[in-house]
Amino acid sequence: MVNSDGVSASLIVPEENKIILENGREFEYDVLMIASGIGEDFDKIQGFREALEDGDCPVYTTRDFGTTKV
Repeated sequence: MVNSDGVSASLIVPEENKIILENGREFEYDVLMIASGIGEDFDKIQGFREALEDGDCPVYTTRDFGTTKV
């Protein structure tokens, strides 16, 4: 995990809602969301693009988070 300063996290302390960076700097949080930074290449999955564009097909991506009503 790397923050916006390019410094990696060395420890997450969930009991204290705290992250400690490699440089010793600490951050407290109310909600922690870890983004893995994966790259998406939907075109490598045969038929995925068509299914994604079909409004009647229940296919979603991380880009739909928060906008999808089930």
